[in-house]
Amino acid sequence: MDRISKVGCPLPVKIAGLGRYTPSQVIASSQLELKHGLEPGWFTNNLGVTQRCWVKEETPSFMGAAAAREAVSAAGLDLEDIDLIINASTTANFEKLVPDGGPLLQRQLGLADSGIPCFTLQNNFLSFLHALDVCAAFLTTGRYQHILVVTAEVFSFNLDFTNPRVFGLFGDGAAAAVVTLTPQGEASGIIDLCLETFGQGAAAVQSAIGHAMVRGKVSTPADMSMQMDVEYLNKNGSIYAYNLLKKMERNPTMQDIKWVIPPQMGTMFSDSVKELLPGREILQITDRFGFCGAASLPMALYEAVKGEQLRRGDRLLAVGVGAGISVGGMIMTY
Repeated sequence: MDRISKVGCPLPVKIAGLGRYTPSQVIASSQLELKHGLEPGWFTNNLGVTQRCWVKEETPSFMGAAAAREAVSAAGLDLEDIDLIINASTTANFEKLVPDGGPLLQRQLGLADSGIPCFTLQNNFLSFLHALDVCAAFLTTGRYQHILVVTAEVFSFNLDFTNPRVFGLFGDGAAAAVVTLTPQGEASGIIDLCLETFGQGAAAVQSAIGHAMVRGKVSTPADMSMQMDVEYLNKNGSIYAYNLLKKMERNPTMQDIKWVIPPQMGTMFSDSVKELLPGREILQITDRFGFCGAASLPMALYEAVKGEQLRRGDRLLAVGVGAGISVGGMIMTY
């Protein structure tokens, strides 16, 4: 089955405003190398990460609310103008299992009595891409007008500190976007989208937090940490992403792409994207922020917009790889 979305013309959906929050605690790779007995430069050479931010007291709802306020302001709106909040986060249940992160985020924004509907959309590291797809469906049917998508990730509490390829890769961070219909006369829109999941790779990234923990199958704190089969994920994730991009090449607009946001999971994925799509500008933030899960994509988008690299009307391709194994690609006009 061909899973390329059948988009005959661009979906008139616009990212009207972006926001970002990163914890103030910056952890240099040299600190981790010294602490864990690794040779100087190990994280930079093997993962492409020179530093990352880890929380001290911050929670996902706190970080998400900070990013959301900036995004709403950048869109020229007030919080009360938002009519749907989507919490698109991997670590959505970091604070509480019930309720999920959606109501907690709403409360942090001072909207606890507003009645604005909110829910959590969680597809691991592709949550933000999936949320944009959901926004397009809601907006084009007229159900909502101003949707706030927030992705806030805290991984540092749940890392496997016996595996430097895992704990050295991840950072904490949050980003938010206000998504609206594109006004008449503007070009912003989603042009094409492909999302695929291959469950045979489900064990490549996993954590026993949840049912396994309740059932007593967790014997040590390490059992609850995020476990990654790095070799399997790199090999098979790269294959899946490559195949996905080859399918998306059928769309003629691929020739017009100026910017590419590759998977932010280290240099292996970004290097393969560069090889497959030569001549494009690559938006890579892993060196300074590490891999922040689903937040990495909007964080990179934010940096490009704030740095005036990415401008309105530019054609963009965003590519993601994550647990599942899931892969996704979206062509859009910013």
